[in-house]
Amino acid sequence: MRFVPVGEINLLTGQGRHRAELGRGSLIYDRKSPADDRDDRYSRRLNPVVFSRIGYHFQQPEGGLFVRAGFTPGIALDRSNYVGWRGSAIFWWAGIGMGKSF
Repeated sequence: MRFVPVGEINLLTGQGRHRAELGRGSLIYDRKSPADDRDDRYSRRLNPVVFSRIGYHFQQPEGGLFVRAGFTPGIALDRSNYVGWRGSAIFWWAGIGMGKSF
């Protein structure tokens, strides 16, 4: 399975070092799906997904090192051909990251 991000918009809210991070985005993934129930051939399908980002962002006001953690639930738009997280069309991702701003 391959994921290709299409776009995302993020918003940092709050002041000082502690901020909330909110966002919306979309991506496309391709996955193999059974082409025919009678044999083992497979075809590829492109499936669009929209997702939200809810997270925490820590950074000094003057810049420098930042740390973030987030939860990104998403939903597959083409539900007819999808068997995802426990049989639903919903993705549940979470992540952490760090970096440096200039």
